[in-house]
Amino acid sequence: PDVYANPADASTNNLAGRRTQSLYNISMMHQDNTSVMPCVYVSCSDDKVDWVFQYLKPIILKMANMDVKVSKDMVPGQPISEERLRLIHEAQKIVIVCSPLYLNS
Repeated sequence: PDVYANPADASTNNLAGRRTQSLYNISMMHQDNTSVMPCVYVSCSDDKVDWVFQYLKPIILKMANMDVKVSKDMVPGQPISEERLRLIHEAQKIVIVCSPLYLNS
């Protein structure tokens, strides 16, 4: 697998490749036949949310045309476990950003 020590390296490498070919041509429709952008749920520690929005989200949008959802997209006041499950069920793909803080949580 590709591992990037520096997040900036991720944008200069071909992340689309064969690993994300399955992301292409995903389309979803509401019951009223309006188009919905498919999404990727990114599970990460709070200290990586900015990195996800700054580096990972633009790559996913450009190469796979999918929206990115993280913990900031949870509905305030709802139980975290239920909101996490909702985001996972709504997502077509799931990405886990492993960091020392993520592994310790």
